[in-house]
Amino acid sequence: MTTRYEIQLTERQLRLVNQALEMFFRLQMGQFSDFADLVAFRNFSFAEKNSGWAEEFDNRIHLRDDFQNALQDIYSHIFRDLLLADSPFSRKTEDMECAIDIWEAIRYKLWQDAPDPKPHWSVDSTPPFHWHHDEPLIKISKMEEE
Repeated sequence: MTTRYEIQLTERQLRLVNQALEMFFRLQMGQFSDFADLVAFRNFSFAEKNSGWAEEFDNRIHLRDDFQNALQDIYSHIFRDLLLADSPFSRKTEDMECAIDIWEAIRYKLWQDAPDPKPHWSVDSTPPFHWHHDEPLIKISKMEEE
């Protein structure tokens, strides 16, 4: 018998868990663009466009690109020999596949619960693929607001 847990989250908490899961598997796969965006644009207001906004935005873009390139260089240098196509290191781990399953299920549920009209062309509208078959897909249900 498998032990199961139930967690209650607010929508904000659920989005943060989803973002953390995405960073967990993408960083291991050497996909640094989303992480570099998070770091470079932390505390940046996209809505508040004042006189120095465009210049600050350009500065952040350059910081992001430099950071992403530095991460990629380090990753490639350190893991160069391990990233060969036939290396077990180049494949997703079971934990990565499990994290992807959870991430896809959360992403899909958030899309389902979004107000209409929803963009049906979005990847969020795709049901989870279920990469890691040793674990069942998580179940997510929206609770009534208190």
